[in-house]
Amino acid sequence: MKSIVYDVTTMSDDDRRTRAHEVWCSVNRRVFTSVSPDEFFDYFIGSDAPHNKLQTLHSSDGVMCGYVSVRAVTKRVDGRSYGIVRAATCILPAYRGKSRTTKFIFGEIARCYLSNILRGRRTLFFFTANSPATFYAVARYARRIYPTHRKQTSSRGTKLVRAVGQAFGLMVDADGTTTYDGVVMHEEARDTEGWERHPHPAVKLYLDSCPRYLSGQSLAVVVPLALPDIVMSFALIAYDRLLKALGRRRSTYRGASSPLLVRENAATLAR
Repeated sequence: MKSIVYDVTTMSDDDRRTRAHEVWCSVNRRVFTSVSPDEFFDYFIGSDAPHNKLQTLHSSDGVMCGYVSVRAVTKRVDGRSYGIVRAATCILPAYRGKSRTTKFIFGEIARCYLSNILRGRRTLFFFTANSPATFYAVARYARRIYPTHRKQTSSRGTKLVRAVGQAFGLMVDADGTTTYDGVVMHEEARDTEGWERHPHPAVKLYLDSCPRYLSGQSLAVVVPLALPDIVMSFALIAYDRLLKALGRRRSTYRGASSPLLVRENAATLAR
């Protein structure tokens, strides 16, 4: 599989709209059934984020089959300024498991982390996982993640997720959890059944937390980033690839935690 990386911040408005239309028609509308072309453009391509990279994925015959978007903004959370990285991945079902998006995502996160260090800011990676694949892809390489599948999530971790979500305009329910109904995705039945049989506890945590993810429910996730986190993530990625090359499975963690669910309606997508 081939990939092309675009620096969205350097593109003209016409180029952005052309690229957004191509990506939405080729990939997004076939996976996320509730996102309009305008919402997609505003959220990903039209964003004024100072760091905005788009990676498009293409099959061997040149057909676009997926994309990865990584954006970084500055937000104040509980009185402190944070550099917050957001990312989204969308891959057509037939090509899932064949692409290598992890290196691109973590590489861009590392660049944002270094930029924030120079500016005296702490860095957080925040995303709303609308499928088990999204949460699993990050959780298995993250040194720290809230909520976590390794042990009970601390009240501090839950508070951080809630505060970051509110900084992006997410609607928090009165019971302390939130629900997400902004994006409805399409998933093949065989994929759903496969996740239900998946042995990793991160997948179990996600399914327990978001049993209605195919109807728009999603999980709000925060990954704090410091130098040990960056180093550990790249080490785990390298270790995982080594074990895969040797034909061995990685060990998994046990335990689960209470989730924090989020609701992000279409009006908040462009924030």
